Amino acid sequence: MVCLNIQEHLHIHTRQQAGLFDVSRMGQIRVSGNTAEQCLESLLPIDLSTLAINQQLEAGVIRTKVGLRSQERAPVHDGSQLYSVAGDLIGEISSGAYSPLAKVAIGMALLPVEFAKPGTEIVAEVRGRKRRRT
Repeated sequence: MVCLNIQEHLHIHTRQQAGLFDVSRMGQIRVSGNTAEQCLESLLPIDLSTLAINQQLEAGVIRTKVGLRSQERAPVHDGSQLYSVAGDLIGEISSGAYSPLAKVAIGMALLPVEFAKPGTEIVAEVRGRKRRRT
């Protein structure tokens, strides 16, 4: 009997039972320097400049995860719409609850970076009513 670690056991089981082969642990290389992109392109059958990550890096960060709080007790629930003070839809709550320790409603959302500065007021729709959050 051979003792296997759990990752190796899962890898072997998946390969034998599902006909799949996990390659995430294999063939990892690191290339650096001025000619790194050219080197990788000679190894891979793709044009690296067309990858979505390159386009996202060039555009810069446009949305970021923010924490929200309100002095009101009414929590903002997952999926609740968020608006700018001017009334424009800017995102939605990804998670929200009432914090008994802090005694405030808290939440998290993915918002445009211009609304990520601490203290920025936004408006959340809670039970059909729009309420301000920071």
